[in-house]
Amino acid sequence: MHHPIVAAVVALAGLLVGTPAHGIATAVVVVNGTEHVLDRTGFVFQQVSAVGIQLQPGESIDLSVSYSITVQDQALDAAFDLAGTGCVSLFQTLCNPPYGGHEVAQAELRALWLDPRNVPPHIQVTGDGNNVVQLQTHGDSFAESLSVSGTIHRHFLNTDISPFQGVYPTYVALWVLTDPIPEPAVAAQLICGLALVRLLVQRSRRLAKPRCGRTSLDAASARPLSDGGV
Repeated sequence: MHHPIVAAVVALAGLLVGTPAHGIATAVVVVNGTEHVLDRTGFVFQQVSAVGIQLQPGESIDLSVSYSITVQDQALDAAFDLAGTGCVSLFQTLCNPPYGGHEVAQAELRALWLDPRNVPPHIQVTGDGNNVVQLQTHGDSFAESLSVSGTIHRHFLNTDISPFQGVYPTYVALWVLTDPIPEPAVAAQLICGLALVRLLVQRSRRLAKPRCGRTSLDAASARPLSDGGV
């Protein structure tokens, strides 16, 4: 190719087109040593662990879940994206943060959580008052990074006269609402546009540049007239 610089620019644009867009906002939850990360626009909800318990009448058991939650954003503008929306049908109150026009990162942990409709009345659960941990950045006017960690302890007691067997799962929900600035594809379009402009400028300069030597017409016009010429 006669334009190596332009070729290099086009190659760079091609790489950008294939580059995934990574958001500035992030949400990270670590549960019992297992890390769950979301750093692109989207919504993740999953069960991360489950503990089965078997209790004889009057028997009890202590369970605990260690966690670490970190959310961070740079307070940049964020376009609405369906990938960052969602609600959990299992828990109707568990929905993504409302779209406010800025980056938002949110994480939620529900430790040893059983659907309240399925909690047996004879199983007495005590310990830490709240087994739901939520952390969300405001994302409206400043860069923000928040973190929290701890351990949730729960005590289960079977007050019935019959044995009990059940499973208590732990859930993690992550949301990241962000619009990478700029998108790699947008940057690729800009670079290709600049390369095209460079080609057009070089072509126009070549066309406008005067050629060396005179043409036959120039030579004829420069020949002096003879004395008898009209």
